[in-house]
Amino acid sequence: MSEFKPINTQEELDSILKDRLARESKKYADYDDLKKGAQEKEKELEALKAQVKEQTDAIAKYAEQLKGVEEKDKELESLKGQVKSYEINSLKIKIAHEEGLPYGLSSRLSGDNEETIKKDAKALKALIGENAPQVPGVSREPAATEKDTMKAGLKAALAGLNLGQGGN
Repeated sequence: MSEFKPINTQEELDSILKDRLARESKKYADYDDLKKGAQEKEKELEALKAQVKEQTDAIAKYAEQLKGVEEKDKELESLKGQVKSYEINSLKIKIAHEEGLPYGLSSRLSGDNEETIKKDAKALKALIGENAPQVPGVSREPAATEKDTMKAGLKAALAGLNLGQGGN
């Protein structure tokens, strides 16, 4: 360390202060650059905040659309269930008709495919037997052959002819 020298003149004081101010100014020489950089960073931050807001809004909109899609999916699943139920009921009615069961008993048939419903219809038919009410349009007669059908048609045609018996 150097020894202390007292300041005797104004020029000495000005020189010391000038040196000291120069050293301090040198410390903050890049202050304007830092300030400019900070302002640029502030602008970038604002731009990023705007992008985040846009993305947040887009996500919220997408979430709302997704909620609508989920509701539509639930509705679709419900409608598929109804269609399946209608198809099964229709199949039960068809099988009941084929097996000669009354229409009212078609709802008593159980199963979820054609094979199980037919099995149940045959079991129900065996339970109620031949005394069951006849389903309109279903004949319990054995299927007629082509020869039998032709024979019956000829008989009907002959019966309709007026052969002129007994008088003219």
